[in-house]
Amino acid sequence: IAPKKVATIADDSTFSQDAINGALKSLKSTGWAFQENVSFAPGSVSDFAPILQRLKLAGVDTIFQATFAPDGIQILRAMKTLNYDLLAWVHVLGAPYTPEFNAAVKKDGSYLTNAVGFVPELTKKNPLLAKFNDAYKAKFNKDLDDQSSLGANSIAVLYDALGRATALNREAVAQGIRAPDLQQGANPYLIRDGVKFDAAGDNTRAFGLVMQLRDLQQRIVYPARLATEKVVWP
Repeated sequence: IAPKKVATIADDSTFSQDAINGALKSLKSTGWAFQENVSFAPGSVSDFAPILQRLKLAGVDTIFQATFAPDGIQILRAMKTLNYDLLAWVHVLGAPYTPEFNAAVKKDGSYLTNAVGFVPELTKKNPLLAKFNDAYKAKFNKDLDDQSSLGANSIAVLYDALGRATALNREAVAQGIRAPDLQQGANPYLIRDGVKFDAAGDNTRAFGLVMQLRDLQQRIVYPARLATEKVVWP
């Protein structure tokens, strides 16, 4: 089953635009008909119904989205009001991996898919992640999520750079940050992926997951070696 028409929706923050631009680049190679790229300032749209109605009337049946939780919640509620039943609603990043999104939309979020770098069920088969998650939960009363685990990895890079720096000045530390060569578990904070940056500053050891919401739980559907559920599509 292929989409008839595709649209993208993203707020204009750097984080979301970087993500949606990656999706737009990939979409060019699919041959799918592209309708519109919707962009807006975070929190500036009080009612997404007119935007979604326009896409619905245009025949858009697949939407790629990059938004933060508050806008993601509003968009989902507007879709429900309009009875906008998509073939696929794919979150490149953002709303569905946040606890506040799940708490707000409940079962209306079932089967949403999202590209992430971490989901809590990874801790079940990884003692390193499980130990860190236990400590994190004891401190903050919630499990690690994609963003908090990424924050830990960022600290891991700084931890490594400070350990290798020949002097405690800006340039020495910056040089260490630019040139890590780390595998997962190399220091206490490196809990997901490894870290090695290429010339463009991208982490070549980062890997992604695709998760799908099932009964308010983030379940891995890709890659196959880590999947705990088969993707429901459509």
